[in-house]
Amino acid sequence: MKNFFSKFVILVIALTIGVTTQASAATSVAYKDADKSGKVLTELRLSFEDSIDAGNLELIDLSYDDYSAAIKKTERAIGKVSGKTNRRALLEKYVTPAKIARERVIYEVSQLRLLHIILGLQSSNQFAEAEAAFQNLERLKKRAVEIKEAGGYEQLPEEVALTLDYYEETVVEIFESYKNGDQLKLLINLLSTYGYLNSSSPNEYFILGADPEVENGFWLGYQSPTYGDDVFMATLKSFDGTKATFEYDLSWDDSDEIRTGEIFFENGVITLHYLDFEGNDVAVEFTLY
Repeated sequence: MKNFFSKFVILVIALTIGVTTQASAATSVAYKDADKSGKVLTELRLSFEDSIDAGNLELIDLSYDDYSAAIKKTERAIGKVSGKTNRRALLEKYVTPAKIARERVIYEVSQLRLLHIILGLQSSNQFAEAEAAFQNLERLKKRAVEIKEAGGYEQLPEEVALTLDYYEETVVEIFESYKNGDQLKLLINLLSTYGYLNSSSPNEYFILGADPEVENGFWLGYQSPTYGDDVFMATLKSFDGTKATFEYDLSWDDSDEIRTGEIFFENGVITLHYLDFEGNDVAVEFTLY
């Protein structure tokens, strides 16, 4: 009986050691995975903070979603680690500083994205919806000030505010042009907002942009394997919110003939029609948003 009891105790100890070893191994793997994910997040945070320090709001916006996804991934990995103390240490080391960096710009990114939405609505001639969205922007700006003051976040570079000011001023100018019935000014403002637009087709490449030095003027950059590279100026003549007409003179056409083209707006896409050197109708699309 005594011998049996001794063997039973040995068996229990062996099983306990085995289970403990397996649990320890599992914990070690989970910890290593969480630590690895945290190190990746740290690299992303440093890059994200560089964009913040540079005041590059456009770049911040481009990396914001991937950065947020990396934070969630690391949080999930840490959640699998055994031991409350271990999890807390990993969270404080990796996740907390990452969230602080994100929180510094969360409202600015939201404002920028909302401004792009408003510009998209304006370019689609949906001004009632754009006005409603603009009211949301005012509330968002007010909330941002309250949160920033309460949280004591580090001040952002002035370039961030300047970027938002530029887009908001453009939005306001477009609203004013619409309310004043100045459709040509409205279209020029839209082209100026996007700076320049790119479009490519199998044989040709175009760049469309406003010309601030010419009243109601814009230009088309043109690259063709047939005719070579060129830029020609055009002048808007009419615009009713969805269709515009313009006049142009192809710089490589010696006839100096003034030609007429058309621009159509639909669902954030500009479709430009003009006659090429041989008199063929060419259609080129530019996506606004």
